[in-house]
Amino acid sequence: MKTKILLIVGITLGITACKKSKKEELPNDEVTIKNQIVLTKEQEKTAGVESGYLLKTVSPGVIYCNGIIDVPPDAKASIYVPVAGFIQHVYVLPGDKVTKGQRLVSMQHPDYISLQKQYIEVTSQLKLAEKELERQATLKSDNATTGRLFDKAEADVKVLKSQAGAIEAQLFMLGINPTDVLNGKIYSEVILTAPFSGYIGSFTANTGKYIRQDEEIMTVLNKEHLHAELRVFEKDILKVKENQPVYFKLTGSNKIYEAYVKLIGKEVEPVSRTVQVHAHIDKKYPEIVNGMFVNAEIHTSADSVYVIPESALMEEGGHYYCMVDLGQHTYEMQEVLPGSTHDGQTEVLNADEFLQKKVVLKGAYSLFAIIKKSKDE
Repeated sequence: MKTKILLIVGITLGITACKKSKKEELPNDEVTIKNQIVLTKEQEKTAGVESGYLLKTVSPGVIYCNGIIDVPPDAKASIYVPVAGFIQHVYVLPGDKVTKGQRLVSMQHPDYISLQKQYIEVTSQLKLAEKELERQATLKSDNATTGRLFDKAEADVKVLKSQAGAIEAQLFMLGINPTDVLNGKIYSEVILTAPFSGYIGSFTANTGKYIRQDEEIMTVLNKEHLHAELRVFEKDILKVKENQPVYFKLTGSNKIYEAYVKLIGKEVEPVSRTVQVHAHIDKKYPEIVNGMFVNAEIHTSADSVYVIPESALMEEGGHYYCMVDLGQHTYEMQEVLPGSTHDGQTEVLNADEFLQKKVVLKGAYSLFAIIKKSKDE
């Protein structure tokens, strides 16, 4: 009998020791316990908790990039004067709308008058030289002159023609009609006009300012050809194709503007490792100004993916979590691998782990707050 009693006591002590051993291991499970929360029906209602399965939707593949608003080279004109001078009048202001041929600036300088005077003199000399060449040609045919005099007359004509042509080209560049000059009209000022219709861009002109030769006075922009010049990282450029839709925002605005991929650069910028992508803007947006910074999305494809509302996720220590509904008013925080976010929906990359689980779609913020509070205590 004593032996049986001792055996029972030994078994009891063994069981007690096992229980103590298991109890000592409990701290290792505290993280799991702290990641769970049990609510009452009233608490669920107050928090606005709504659970459901991950949503399956068609989500575009998105490449995020940035850039600036620009115009093609042939839609931006620099206004300059080929011969230095002083600004006499300024007829426009920055931002003004102008039409092709409209006056922009008038210039004055004594050199403009001297150039016209020189053209008249060279042209007159050319006429005399041509007459002399005709005379020498006649004498040569009659063997009444030497070949040397004929050659000299011919060379004189060529030199004067070259001088007259060069001055004539300069007059055309200044907007002066050479024929008018030969008819006795001398222009005291040079008028610079708009090469095409558009808007006045950058501007450095003011009355009386001396403008050096080839110095830019202002620019004219054709806003009909505005585009977004984007920089796409090398790792993403193979996904970009012509005609893909582009959506962008301007700095300080939430309005979404539309464009499409028109051209893709063929060279990688060595420092930033980006490729230039030209996104054409079809629609007219009067508020868009050349040089504005843009944040853009290039939509490369459309795939069926599982998503969760962006508001149902919480970031902590570089990891993202959602709340899983375990039933019986019990919720557990579990890690999510997020993909791209579009229209408030975030792609779940590890969706396979959640397909059979109900997740909190609304009210998750309140549950995260309670769990965080319990961890801090």
